[in-house]
Amino acid sequence: MSGCALSIRNLSVHANGRPVLLGIDFDLSSHGMTALMGPMGSGKSAFLKCICSSDSDLLEVRWDEAVYRGARLERDRRPVLIRQKPRQDARKAKASGRLLDERIEEISQACAGNRDVLCIDEPTAGLNARDGAGMMRFLQAHAQARPILLVSHNSKEVRGFCDRVALLGGGRMIAHCPKAEFFAPGAGRHVEWFIRTGGLDLPGAGTPRHMLSSEHRPLPPEFDRTAVRPGVDRAWIIEHALELRWPVAEGGGNPRPNPDDGHMIVSVGRDATTLAGPGGRRAVQLWDHDHTRPDLDMPAILNICRLVEEAISEGLLVMIEPRENVVGTAAILGSFMVMRGAAPEDAVRLASAKLPELHFGMRMEQLFWDIDTGLTI
Repeated sequence: MSGCALSIRNLSVHANGRPVLLGIDFDLSSHGMTALMGPMGSGKSAFLKCICSSDSDLLEVRWDEAVYRGARLERDRRPVLIRQKPRQDARKAKASGRLLDERIEEISQACAGNRDVLCIDEPTAGLNARDGAGMMRFLQAHAQARPILLVSHNSKEVRGFCDRVALLGGGRMIAHCPKAEFFAPGAGRHVEWFIRTGGLDLPGAGTPRHMLSSEHRPLPPEFDRTAVRPGVDRAWIIEHALELRWPVAEGGGNPRPNPDDGHMIVSVGRDATTLAGPGGRRAVQLWDHDHTRPDLDMPAILNICRLVEEAISEGLLVMIEPRENVVGTAAILGSFMVMRGAAPEDAVRLASAKLPELHFGMRMEQLFWDIDTGLTI
C-alpha cells in the first residue's frame, strides 16, 4: 500500500498447532506512533514477533504478502523489536526512574544510525505514571523520524501520545483507525466494549464455525452482497456459480438458458420445484404444504439445497427461476446460505436484498433458524 512502511495481507499465526491470529490485514503508516491494543492473550506479542523476527520460537507464520519499506519482508530486512522484559517492581520512584533510563538507553541504541520501523512490546510496563508519560514523550519524539508500533494496555497513554490504534481480539483485527476515531462515540460495539472493560466478548481464534453463535459468524465471502436494483432481471448469489434469474416474456432480452450448455435450471413453482440439468438430468421436488408456508416444508427445501450444492460442486452454473413462487425461492436461497455457513439473520438480510419485493416474516426467519440449529447440534 502506498505511503506505508509495512503492509501485510492475510497473516496467520499458529503456536504449537493452535491458531493465534487468523486472516490479519495490516498497514503501518510511514510516520507517527500506532498502539496495538487488545485483551491479554489476544496475540499482540505474537504479532510483533512474527513481523520482526525470522526466528519466532514455536510460531508457525504464514502470509499472502508482506512488504517492508517498498520491498518484500525478508529475514534480514525487518523492523527492530524491543522485546518485553521480565516484570520488575518499580513502585518506588527511584526504581522507576532507573528502569526508565535503562529502556531509553536500549531504544536509543536500537535507533542509532537507522530509520527502521521500531516495534516495542509494552514500553511503560512497570513504570510509575510520571515515568510512563516520560517514556511516551520520548517515543513520540522518535516517531517524527520513524514509524513506531507499540503494544499498550494503557488507554490514557494511548489517548495522549499515539496517532493511530489497532485492536486485536478473537485472533482477528477488530479495528485499525486514527486515535480520534477509535475513542469517539459510535466507534463500534467491540471497540466501545473494550474501552469500557478492557476485554472483548469474542470467541477464540480457530473456534469451529458450528460452535460460534450467530453474531460471531461472518458471512461466507463467496456470497455476493449487491442488492438487486429495480428493473434488473438477473443477480449473482455466488458469482459464476449460482444466479437468480427472472424469466421474461418470449422475445425479451433474457432468453431462457439451455441446460445442455452446462447449466442447472431450478424452476420454483407453486406445487413443485423442478431441477433440469445437462443430458436430460431431471429432478422434481414436490411441496407437501401450501407454497406460502416454507417453514412447513423444511425437508423438501433441504433436499433442493443439496441438489444445488451437488450441481455447483460439479462445475455447473445453477440458475434459480422464481416463476410464480417467490416465497419458495426466498426459502431456498436463504436455506442454501445457512447450509453454506451464513448466520440466519445474515441469510434473511441477503435474501431480502436479492428479492426486495418480498416481505420476510417470522415464518421465514424461523425456517432459517431451524435449519441452522439442525446443522449445529
